Amino acid sequence: AREEDGRRRRRRKSTRELEEVLVKAVRTLANLSLEPTLGSRLSRDRAFIGSLLSMLASVTSVSMPLRQEERSTREELTMNVVSTLSNVSFYGGSSILCHGKNISRILVRLLTMGVSGNRTMAEEEEEGKRNVGGGSSGSSSGSSGGASSSSLLDDDENEFHSWLSLECARVYGNFSRTGTF
Repeated sequence: AREEDGRRRRRRKSTRELEEVLVKAVRTLANLSLEPTLGSRLSRDRAFIGSLLSMLASVTSVSMPLRQEERSTREELTMNVVSTLSNVSFYGGSSILCHGKNISRILVRLLTMGVSGNRTMAEEEEEGKRNVGGGSSGSSSGSSGGASSSSLLDDDENEFHSWLSLECARVYGNFSRTGTF
C-alpha cells in the first residue's frame, strides 16, 4: 500500500510538472500571438489551432482536480489556451474560422462547467443520451446543478468563471467581426 501511494504521488507530481511547462509554453504563445504578423500567421495554422482545441477538449473531458494546487494549474492552462484563441481569433485566419463552431462548442462547455456541478463533457453527453429517450421534463438536469450550484463556487472559481466569460465574449466578438457566424 505504501509503495502504491508513493507511485501515485510521483505520477501526480510528474503530471503537475508537465502541466506547468505547458502553461508557460502556451502563455508565451498567447503573448506572441498579439504581434500582428505572427498572430495572423498562427490564425491560419491548422496544426496550431488543432493543438489548442485538443488541449481545451481534454480539459473538458476530465473533472477538475479537487486539490487546489492541481486545480489552479489546470485553470491557468485553460486561461492561457482561451487567451491564445482569443488573440488569434482577432486576425480571422482561415484555420481559426474553419474551427469556429468547434471552438464555440468547447467554450460554451467551459462556461457551463462551473454552473452544472463541474461535470465532464463525457458525463454531460451520457446524461443527454439517457434523457433523449426518456421523455423527462428536464428535472434531472436541474437536480445535478443548474443555477443553484453557482452559489457553491468559491471565490477563486467565481473569479475564474468571470474571467472565462469575458474572454469567451472576446472570442465571439472577434468571430462576429468576420461575418462568419
